Amino acid sequence: IKDITKFNPDAFVLFEAKNLAGHLDGLGYDVVQFKTRNQASGNVAILVRKNLVLTKRGKLKMTRFWKGPKLGIIQDPRIYRFVKIKKNGVVWKLGGFHYPFGQKPRRESIMATRAWFLATKTRRPVIALMDANLRKSAVKGNVADPVDADIAGEDVDLTVYKNCGLVTQHAIGTRGSDHPAYRSVFRKVRHARKVL
Repeated sequence: IKDITKFNPDAFVLFEAKNLAGHLDGLGYDVVQFKTRNQASGNVAILVRKNLVLTKRGKLKMTRFWKGPKLGIIQDPRIYRFVKIKKNGVVWKLGGFHYPFGQKPRRESIMATRAWFLATKTRRPVIALMDANLRKSAVKGNVADPVDADIAGEDVDLTVYKNCGLVTQHAIGTRGSDHPAYRSVFRKVRHARKVL
């Protein structure tokens, strides 16, 4: 975590983070997750720098259980976290999506992600950080294209974003995780006014 915070990001998303509940305080970030391991928290945590305005926090809870490919046992439905952050007068919507395995629960996750994008009817920037457990082409065809969004990253750690532009992105290493961490910088896109 300290390797990530040294970049002083505005916000970042952690996957496989269930066992970190209650251990992420003191880093200078607001932590969007339940604080005790006795509560069903999913495994996604979002950290937002404390000097930013956190205008909303919420979660999407799936209804379908799923079977882990390695554990071979039935897993609880996934919980996806999202926040709205205000910076320089612009409200940014950021979510963390960690798709399960299995056709039906994964389809439910895809539909929920699409609905989450489409719920933002304004031109606010929307960014979904994803451990999709899907190839990039599948995420592009099933998630990004149907909501007219762009995609960045590599299999299977991807970013789907809309109403903003990707300035730069680079991997900052795995640091013990099974997936690489990425540092991405986005900018608000200025929309041209229509001329009659």
